[in-house]
Amino acid sequence: MTEPDAKVSVRSMKTRAHFFTFCLTASLLTAVSACTSVPVDPCSRAGVEQRLSKSLRSFANENRGDLKALKQVTQYLGGESVTGKMQIVFALDALSRLASNFQADVMPEIASISRQCGTTDNVKEVFLDFLRDEGVNGKVLKWVEGLDLSLEGSKI
Repeated sequence: MTEPDAKVSVRSMKTRAHFFTFCLTASLLTAVSACTSVPVDPCSRAGVEQRLSKSLRSFANENRGDLKALKQVTQYLGGESVTGKMQIVFALDALSRLASNFQADVMPEIASISRQCGTTDNVKEVFLDFLRDEGVNGKVLKWVEGLDLSLEGSKI
């Protein structure tokens, strides 16, 4: 084999390898997308968690500033300084906004799941779990325990 023929062979082998890699990637993506498009029963545990998780992710993104205020207030809970007292007031305002936004944004989805699936979730527990998952301190979570969160009458 002459040198130009060897270059052609190596080049054609690289082209075949790229084509093979492309085909393999395309078939894997098709298989993965087929798996993700399998419908989930909306009332199964996975379906309810998927719907609630989507709603909570959106809620977290829209309320990032208030969540940050709740996470940072723990360093001021002693309230020994004017700054500390102000931060506590700001955090209480943030908690009030979060609870109100939770009622407006997430509770309709919880109510929809409840109507469709015949289940009832403890809304306060959903809110507490959400805050806990977002990294809010346990001392701040005690403030939430004093809130009245329920589906009936949509009270907070």
